[in-house]
Amino acid sequence: MKKYFAVLAGLLLLGITVSFCEMGSNPEKNLRKEGMMGQKPDVSERTDEDEAGGYMLPMKELNLSEEQKKAVENITLEQKRFKVKKEAEIKLARIDLAEILRADKPDFAAAKQKIRDISVMQTDLKLSAIDTREKIFNTLTKEQQDKLPKIKAERREKWMEKKHKDKNVKD
Repeated sequence: MKKYFAVLAGLLLLGITVSFCEMGSNPEKNLRKEGMMGQKPDVSERTDEDEAGGYMLPMKELNLSEEQKKAVENITLEQKRFKVKKEAEIKLARIDLAEILRADKPDFAAAKQKIRDISVMQTDLKLSAIDTREKIFNTLTKEQQDKLPKIKAERREKWMEKKHKDKNVKD
């Protein structure tokens, strides 16, 4: 009977560990995995363009007023602060989870709850990025909002051309 419970506990621990690993144990690494081609700069190398949902770069072409520039800057700073705090909370929660699972008699209910808490924090972080993009978009005039997709499409075409040229050079 003890053997049965030991095997069951081991399998349960293994299952939790596997699901935790799939969820991702390193937020910085996950940030690099996300993105168009699976590559994003390390968090320390990220720029305001990343924080603002990629809107900062084409904003130069949108001829923003000083008031709009200031609003975008404030929205971006607010997002950076939120992101730093939330990533710290996630890291601390992962440390707590590891501590729970390392115990001689792990509290599996607490571990499951901690994983749920981490998922909620990760969701909050992603939703805040969407909210940031929405706030920035709403600072634009109707004309600027209409112009933005065209600018993005042009940039995408240039990027694809450059990527194609780079690929041909390698071959």
